[in-house]
Amino acid sequence: MNRSRYRRRLEADLDRWIASGLVSADRREAILTSIREENSSDRARSALAAAGVILLGLAVIAFIASNWDGMTRSLKAGILILALVGASFLSLLARERSRPRLAEALVLLAALVFAAGVGLMGQILNLPGAASSAFMLAAFGSLILGVAGASPPAVALSLIFGVFWQASSMGEPLAGSFQADARLWRPADIIFPAIILSSAALSRLWNSALVRHLAIWSAGFSGGLILFKLIGDSEEGLRIWLMLQILVWSIAGFLGRRRYADGKAGGATLYGYGAWWGMLSVAAFSLTLSVDTTWMGATIPITATLLERGVWIGLSLGVIVLGQMDRQGWVVGAGVASLIGAVSLLLSDLGLSLTAAAGVFLLTALIALGFAARMGRRNPDDRKG
Repeated sequence: MNRSRYRRRLEADLDRWIASGLVSADRREAILTSIREENSSDRARSALAAAGVILLGLAVIAFIASNWDGMTRSLKAGILILALVGASFLSLLARERSRPRLAEALVLLAALVFAAGVGLMGQILNLPGAASSAFMLAAFGSLILGVAGASPPAVALSLIFGVFWQASSMGEPLAGSFQADARLWRPADIIFPAIILSSAALSRLWNSALVRHLAIWSAGFSGGLILFKLIGDSEEGLRIWLMLQILVWSIAGFLGRRRYADGKAGGATLYGYGAWWGMLSVAAFSLTLSVDTTWMGATIPITATLLERGVWIGLSLGVIVLGQMDRQGWVVGAGVASLIGAVSLLLSDLGLSLTAAAGVFLLTALIALGFAARMGRRNPDDRKG
């Protein structure tokens, strides 16, 4: 947890609680004193030390790689093992001396050494193999090291390697087959989602924003790929896939909003991603109607297309309203960007005439003003404040 950020939030909460009579003013300093704020120089020193350790480790890896051909096999294996064990031991030492950031950086370094060793050891033993196998081992190794060393950066690295694992396995044939089809199911399609779920659980346990963000991105990539494999061969596979994306991200945004309202960790993050990716999916679905005006072999009437644009505008306004009510600028931004896209595409449908543009903007303005007026009537107390 970021102590400085927590302290600032606590100060604001205390001022509000004191003003409402929930906490006595003479208890304010005692409560704040109990929260020891990390010294800025300590934070800077730890950050520089962590960056230096990682850069030093990468320099060593680069040096070893550049002189790889001139080393014996035993020397190569010994250097890699020594680097891995050394980084792991130093991370334990740093944690014992209450240097958590340095410890996390050293675990990350160990994960990077392990990942580099996966490829280099393959050369040592002359093992043939696909890139996906190397990414798989790197993902598992980083995850195990990250869990053992309580290092969010190492777990985040495992998610990055996992994405490369699933992506690289898409174009590779299955064992005993010469067919390389992205729609075929592979171990990464089943195992990588389990890694994502494990990482998401760790992000909650550690309250790590880094792991939380990467877990959501990885889930979006992996889940989207799996959905496409399920429906990609159907006649309207792309549109059905986008509709499912809209549904999934809408549910994610709804759950994130509930978590945010309850003050739970990760709620705002999930809320924002749900809004952005949900509205992007709506935009992509609308574009498919412009590119291909048929559905199941039948021509889509222009009135149906215009109605869909109207629904898109309405959804954009709804996202703006929700984001403003919850004071989530990220969500408001998703609604505004979506509204601009919806209006622009509608103007394109209408031939970009100035008269039509004026009418569309007027209608959009009236809808927005109507929402504002309705909210004002439903919340008269807000005007008094």
